[in-house]
Amino acid sequence: MKNLVSCPSAKEVKYIAKRDYPRLLCRMAAIFLISSILFCALAGQFSVLAASPALLWPVPASSRVTAGWGDGRNHKAIDIAAPRGTPVIAVADGVVTLADNSCTHDEGKTYNCCIAMGKYIKIQHSAKINGKTVVSRYSHLSSIDSKIKKGDFVKAGQVIGYVGSTGYSTGNHLDFKLYFDGREVDPGQYLTIPPDVYYGGSDWSVGGPYVQSLRNRINHSSKSQLRAEGYTYPISLRPGVSFKIAGAVRSNYNITSLTAGIYDTNGNAYFTKTVKPNAKTYNLSGVDADLKFNKLGTGTYIYELKAQDSSGEEMRILFQHVFTVSNSSTLSAVPGFTVPTALSPGEEFALSGIVASNYNINRFTARLINSSGKAVYEHTAYPNSDRFYLDSLISRFKFASLPEGKYTFRVVAWDNSSSSGKTVINQAVTISSKTAIDGSVYISGLIRMAGREMKADTSDITPEGVKLSYQWKRNGENIPGATKSTYTPTNADVGKAITVVVTAADSKYYGSIESYPVYPLPAASDILPGKYNVDLTTMTVTPAKEGTTVKQLLDGMIESFLYSGVYEGSKKLGSNDILKTGHTLKTHLGLLSFTIVVRGDLDGNGKVNAADARVVLRYVAKLQNLNKAQIKAADADGNYTVTAADARKILRIAADLDN
Repeated sequence: MKNLVSCPSAKEVKYIAKRDYPRLLCRMAAIFLISSILFCALAGQFSVLAASPALLWPVPASSRVTAGWGDGRNHKAIDIAAPRGTPVIAVADGVVTLADNSCTHDEGKTYNCCIAMGKYIKIQHSAKINGKTVVSRYSHLSSIDSKIKKGDFVKAGQVIGYVGSTGYSTGNHLDFKLYFDGREVDPGQYLTIPPDVYYGGSDWSVGGPYVQSLRNRINHSSKSQLRAEGYTYPISLRPGVSFKIAGAVRSNYNITSLTAGIYDTNGNAYFTKTVKPNAKTYNLSGVDADLKFNKLGTGTYIYELKAQDSSGEEMRILFQHVFTVSNSSTLSAVPGFTVPTALSPGEEFALSGIVASNYNINRFTARLINSSGKAVYEHTAYPNSDRFYLDSLISRFKFASLPEGKYTFRVVAWDNSSSSGKTVINQAVTISSKTAIDGSVYISGLIRMAGREMKADTSDITPEGVKLSYQWKRNGENIPGATKSTYTPTNADVGKAITVVVTAADSKYYGSIESYPVYPLPAASDILPGKYNVDLTTMTVTPAKEGTTVKQLLDGMIESFLYSGVYEGSKKLGSNDILKTGHTLKTHLGLLSFTIVVRGDLDGNGKVNAADARVVLRYVAKLQNLNKAQIKAADADGNYTVTAADARKILRIAADLDN
């Protein structure tokens, strides 16, 4: 039988039961998991899904990796550079557990900006890998797709957002991270690696070699040495402006077929040229006349080259490069450029990357400015070209000679479109003998409301073991005395953005990281007066009064990402719809569902009235039968027995004499 669900182990059931959830949710989680196990047992499915299913590459239009796993900075992710707005996809099926679209800051910010990650998404995937729960994170997005929100189920390959540079970022790229059971793992071991993956980042200790290891994974069994050499590619063009193709394709076998093409980001072809060289070398100038760059309208395109030789191996993509066509100036630093952010005294740094425009750059000035505003190093050039290479500055900027302190590396450029200069790089640089803390801070606690404890989750902080101090904030202002790792919101926090700033308190480390904002909900008594109830024997959820909305139920009781929503039959209700007796709360996998009960509302018309009291009296007199949900609704006094007293209480509610 085909695997339908990912089956939890007894160890996982015990793990969830031990977590810091409310007791009610623990019971729900345990029963949910046990039900999953029973379901799997009946189906003979005690194995997990595929041992190591291949995850999709998250930015299909770009193969440029600018930072690898580890890369000498405790960078436990991979960076994929691409132009702003390039689509980002879900690497596998799963549920969106976080979609933070609040960051408005682009490029060159400090760690305190938008918790470093900017706009970002987290997805918990349906399939396990090696028995472990898989979560993927997509950071620095320019925007999240308008159709994506927390709790949504997404399919593998579905567009979830777009590449950007929000948060702690100095160029458009996707920071992609992968977790197994909450621990970061090397994504490169599980992603489907593009055949033309290449390295375009700084010379971190495992940067270039890391990307080479990805290539080796693809080519370890390859006998063909098919490759492109010395090729050129456009970065940005103006409408009507052409581009000269150069370079060569070589192999140790005869090249049997080669296709060069221009495509949009959906894969639709604009211009293509296929040749059959039947030779070991082919000069790319042979396809120049057929790829009409000057005929393209404004937009984003992909320039791709793929080839096959007589080795018998499949067609191989040799490169894919994203470029834009625009009427207005595109003067900017090309995604993937590298400038320093934190260095030790005496540490050198090799600048790399490109500043480019669709107009010729006529002036370029780079400065390293100290905290007093004085330029320590400065260089001005007059390229008269559409691009300027940052590595030409290496000999002019001696980072190793700088004393400890705070600096700014700033690049201003001018092109022929205007007489005004544009700041294309503005990066804070710290020279310190201490180590910068890195990572992410979250606020955990399934029910975020007044009276329910929140906790600063620093499990992502590196290096591990750093002594940390805490400061909780309300709408950006310090909350007096809130300096522990936990904080319990009060009524003063209702509706306010709560964040926590975590600072390195150890003398060996420096820096601070701010969590993303959490908006506490009203106190439970304000949402659901009285005591709500989830009855796992009758599978009912009981709000305490009429008029409760779907949103209030999900926000006030449970973490909504566990559930697909509230339904009336097969119709999914909106967040502001009023709950009625007989509505159901369904889980994502559909293994459990709970009937919604509004106390006193037996006929499910959304009101408590005299007719409901008459139904209770008929039930007490054994003149009418009730289903389980109606019996729960009829028990107005909550003593687990339906009596004439309940009918009287319902009459009082209907007469507005009682709540």
